[in-house]
Amino acid sequence: MSLAAALTIIAVAVILLVLLLVVGLRALALGRELDSLADVFAGIEEERDATRARMTAAAGEIKKFTGWLEAAEQENAWLRGELERRPAVARKTYRIFTLGLEGTGKTSLTLKWANPLGQVGTVATSKKARYERVVSRVRTQDGVTEHVFEVHDLGKEQMVDALAALMGEEVHALLFVVDLCTNAGHGVEAERVKQQLVAFQPPAFQYFLGPKTMAACKTVVLFINKVDVIADTPAMAEETARKLYRPLIDDLLRYAPLIDVRVVVGSARYGHSTHLVFAHFVEKLLPPNTYDQGLLQFLQVVRDEASTAQTAPIPSLTPNGPGETEPLAPLRQDPPRGSRSGG
Repeated sequence: MSLAAALTIIAVAVILLVLLLVVGLRALALGRELDSLADVFAGIEEERDATRARMTAAAGEIKKFTGWLEAAEQENAWLRGELERRPAVARKTYRIFTLGLEGTGKTSLTLKWANPLGQVGTVATSKKARYERVVSRVRTQDGVTEHVFEVHDLGKEQMVDALAALMGEEVHALLFVVDLCTNAGHGVEAERVKQQLVAFQPPAFQYFLGPKTMAACKTVVLFINKVDVIADTPAMAEETARKLYRPLIDDLLRYAPLIDVRVVVGSARYGHSTHLVFAHFVEKLLPPNTYDQGLLQFLQVVRDEASTAQTAPIPSLTPNGPGETEPLAPLRQDPPRGSRSGG
């Protein structure tokens, strides 16, 4: 073999060796890339499995929520049906205007029966406030009628505002509140009584009890407050309070031929006789066939207390028929208990 042929064979062998080396290196790189891709693919499969699990859980949640919505829709449909079957509710409103100078205890008296849950000690007086209390609910052929006392508390000494309010609205009852002393007093204060006698002189009643008011007003109540500051027997304390306000009582009694006039002596702070004011308004403003069971029970309690206190007897409250009772006889005030603190 010639030298040229040998060199050729050697060259070819070298080239083949180089090619094999290149191919080997490329194969090694491809193998590594393939392993990397395998890891990526494995990660994708894990993510896919996790996504499938989340989708399965979401489908369960959606099914649960769908069940809740269906149940809620069924409940709403049932409630709508119940509302449609329930009788319509109508309201009959009776307006009561409470009048008096600042600090007489109007708000305390009002809240004792207009809002029994109110805390008298935390009451903040205002120029004018309005309270509502549903007195009874009576079923009628057309539905249910709520009988509501709407009490307007005209505060401070703004008698002009009180007169304007009376002129602008229909009034069914008037409640005048006077007291025997200031809130800081511990006994009868003559100047305090005189101040209120001056405020409620006969010319004032000509405005308070004008033709517009008298057209709808059924009763006028004078509440002499804070009788508990009189250190005497209940009967003597009441007699003393009435004597102090005798001019005002006489002025009011002049209207007795035209309208019912009632005088009650008590203590708004301690609740003495406040329930009798409420019972009196019930008697005078609500027809007997509007009394519901709760109101009948309340009036029965008043009747029992009046009997225990040996006041004028009250006829039986036994219903005569559906929604009917015998009317109450005129209520007298309970004698207040003796005390030394203000009412």
